[in-house]
Amino acid sequence: MPVFGKSLFETVLDGLEPEEQEEEDAGPARRMTGLGATLLAGLSDGGEPDRGDFADLYSDYGEGLPVFPVDAPPQPPAWLDRLSKEEISQDLDLSSCKSDIDLRERRRSFARNNHPDVVHPDYRGPATIRMTIANRLIDDAISLIG
Repeated sequence: MPVFGKSLFETVLDGLEPEEQEEEDAGPARRMTGLGATLLAGLSDGGEPDRGDFADLYSDYGEGLPVFPVDAPPQPPAWLDRLSKEEISQDLDLSSCKSDIDLRERRRSFARNNHPDVVHPDYRGPATIRMTIANRLIDDAISLIG
């Protein structure tokens, strides 16, 4: 539908032309803004950018995640030798769950301590086996209730 004798697309293009012209006029002296300007600000003297400003940008994202020291030997989890279906079933105690909501909560609480993402990288293989078996047991229990 034409707007003032022009199509909507032509009207939008007319609105963009002045901005593009300003950018072309700025040439090499154009001022950078945004993250690129911040990163390059430390390079104006030919040195490295100051990384101290960026050190705490993502500090709030790491809340609650375990940090494993590189030099310290990993402490084996208590469940490391409990990888059979029967042992995991005992650890889950699914017989005390009466509804699918209880079972889903049991899955979440089990994952908080057993999920491969929360254990040391050396123990992620056994943790994956343990979570796989636990998820199958819980899924079977949910299908029996439902």
